[in-house]
Amino acid sequence: MFVAIDNIEMNIPKVTEWIIKSRDASGGVISPDFAMEVLSKTNHFGHIKMVLKNIKEKCNTPEKIAPYREFLLSCLDRREMSEQAMDMLKEMAGLCGCEEKLMSTNKEPKLYNKIDCGVVIVKSKEELNLLEGEDIKVLFDADVVDLKWCDLSKIKNIKFGDEAYLNLENATNLPEVMDFSMSSSVSICNANFEGVKEVKFRDGAYILLDKFINLPSNFDVSMCDSVGFFACKLNEFENIKFKEGANISFGERAPYKKMEFTEILDLSMFSRVFFDECDLSKVKELKFREGANVEFYNNTDLPEVLDVSMCSKVIFNNCEFNNVEELKLGEVTDVVFRLAKNLPKDLDFTQCPKVDIMHCSLSGGKVISFKEGADVTLANVHDFPEVVDVSKCSKAMLYYSDFSGVKEVKFGSCAKVDLTGAKNLPEVLDLSMCSEVILEKCNLTGVKEIKFKDKEQEAKFMVGAKKFAGKAVYAGEENKVNILPGNGGMGM
Repeated sequence: MFVAIDNIEMNIPKVTEWIIKSRDASGGVISPDFAMEVLSKTNHFGHIKMVLKNIKEKCNTPEKIAPYREFLLSCLDRREMSEQAMDMLKEMAGLCGCEEKLMSTNKEPKLYNKIDCGVVIVKSKEELNLLEGEDIKVLFDADVVDLKWCDLSKIKNIKFGDEAYLNLENATNLPEVMDFSMSSSVSICNANFEGVKEVKFRDGAYILLDKFINLPSNFDVSMCDSVGFFACKLNEFENIKFKEGANISFGERAPYKKMEFTEILDLSMFSRVFFDECDLSKVKELKFREGANVEFYNNTDLPEVLDVSMCSKVIFNNCEFNNVEELKLGEVTDVVFRLAKNLPKDLDFTQCPKVDIMHCSLSGGKVISFKEGADVTLANVHDFPEVVDVSKCSKAMLYYSDFSGVKEVKFGSCAKVDLTGAKNLPEVLDLSMCSEVILEKCNLTGVKEIKFKDKEQEAKFMVGAKKFAGKAVYAGEENKVNILPGNGGMGM
């Protein structure tokens, strides 16, 4: 068996990262050999707990857990052990028939004691309050840390485990150092970091700051892959150090509307930007990274001029455009509007390869047209411009849309057109150059003429169409008219 390392000099975050990368590289399963290697490199309870948790999840039968017998018997040899890990260890030892030997050969398991580096391990606010002394270093062995109303004046340094959700509502006298360097995911809510001089994060971590004030002047998240701000005061935003290409998100919910964005909001270093119910009405200039993915969700107060032309993908989900005078789409590769209201008139989609507009009002206008070869979806759309031009599109999905007020739909040579469930189409439709048209459940009341390439195309396209009492005209034979039966036409 391995003997516990007497002096812990290892870099805890690096060992944690090594374990995670090795686990992921082997398909998410820690092998018996690697488990023993972990014991040779670390004496830390958090690392042992990570390995035990993985084994317990992946090996739940005596046959599967038997190869880990040596590892299980080595875990308690003068090592720190949390109660949760101890319970897992006993359960697994029992599964492979070595629990009695485990407990008899390990006389001094340590439970929440001081470890060699002078850190006190605790798992709850109650245990923290029982600590005596000054300038104590604390390591929390808990995923959820509730420190509401706690006085932390005797804590010099506080460190957290792999995943940390920290509630600091009305906590006072926070320590000078808040250390999340072991944590891959961190959520901090209701925090006032007044007096905190340094906050440490782990490389590649995901950080969420919820209702957060008084960030330290040297607040550095440049090692983090993703950072989120929810209902935070952003007056210190310009001083924060971020990682080039990271993801950033901003969110608000009533009654926590506290964010005040600057007139020039430069987000050009972020690969992905997410706004959730934010008031951006005072922003004069919003800068994004070339090729960024940007999503606006539940935003009712957008800037007057919104330029997303440099972005790769842009999503507007349940947004209102009342304040927007100009929306610059440029060459956005993929643009999505869902449940959008009061879109600006005559939007220019002519450089966008993919456009999805669903459950939206287009606010009328003169014409809407698209890039050659574009993939376009206009589903459950109403208030179209007078002219809808999909003639250059490779595909136009127009299902369940209301074409009231539309004078002309230009289909041209669009390869595939889907008009399933559409209604109130213009009087004349020219489908003669289309390769595939779906008219299933399409209400053709009011359509007086449809132009087809030939009778074969007519029979193919008209399957499932409803209430067409007009005439069919064939390309090159406009004078030879086929009068379809009234009261339903084909497909009834």
